Amino acid sequence: MKKTTDEKFKQLLRVHDFLNHNQAALAIVPMIATIETDLKNLIDRFVNYASDADANYSGSAIGKKEARKALCEQAFAVTAAARLYYTFVVDDEILRNRAKVLPSDFTNLSGEKLLKRVRQINETALPVAALLGPYGMDQAGVLALGGLIDAFFNLIDDPKEKRKSAKTAREKMNEELMNADGLLEKLEICMMPFSFQNERLFMQYKLSVKIAHLPTNRLMKKGILQKEKSTYARYAKGYLKADTKLLLANESARTKAAALLFYFAAKPGEPLPEGAQAFELAGGVQKTIECGKSGFSAETPVLVIVNRSAKPIKWRTRVVMKE
Repeated sequence: MKKTTDEKFKQLLRVHDFLNHNQAALAIVPMIATIETDLKNLIDRFVNYASDADANYSGSAIGKKEARKALCEQAFAVTAAARLYYTFVVDDEILRNRAKVLPSDFTNLSGEKLLKRVRQINETALPVAALLGPYGMDQAGVLALGGLIDAFFNLIDDPKEKRKSAKTAREKMNEELMNADGLLEKLEICMMPFSFQNERLFMQYKLSVKIAHLPTNRLMKKGILQKEKSTYARYAKGYLKADTKLLLANESARTKAAALLFYFAAKPGEPLPEGAQAFELAGGVQKTIECGKSGFSAETPVLVIVNRSAKPIKWRTRVVMKE
């Protein structure tokens, strides 16, 4: 897992551990028990997806390089012994030439051609494997070459379906992290009574949700928009990009009829541009959008928020963690 994903997952484990160990004290808010169950199920799904993803490809190139090096070193030792045998014991020019190889042959060959060449060497040496001792190679060493051939083959023969499946699993992991944010937001509301009733417990909760490394592209904006007014989220220029995912939220859950309108425009307060895409969110509703597909561009870089109701509304936007 990438560092930000790893930190987020550790946060979820800490929060679940906190909820699990304080069930009795937290029972005065029954909703917390439901959140704990949902969080446990989410963690289980995340672990399953992570297993399917085999997400860390950062070491694959190094692994292939080391496997190739081990294969070439062993093949060179085997071919040297076999060539000596077919020169001094059995004078067989054909087999001697099949065993002939230069170090440059190994460095210049592609993975597939290298495998073909080393298999040829292995097949030449196998029939006399037990007789190569005087020439610096024993039977175990020849058999070990077969194992190195299989290991290198498995590394370069990475089926497309496997990579596709891993990609899908990584996407599911990211979805679960977004779902986790929703659970943590619910938990934050449920925990508020304890900030007065049990400050020590509330502090333990705050420590559990604290994350060590927030990603640099995670940023939250929020405010209260007065009735029939408009505002905009003040993002630094260049912060939002076409592929940035942005969460829009209407936090006025008690006034579900009070809807907010979100859209991208050229400047603050500009009316909804003709043909522009707008998102109307009722109270308590949130939606994640991809900026480039939702009207964001160099010409429309401003996210405008409009309250068309007769009641003040709490709004929030957040750049969703990108993995």
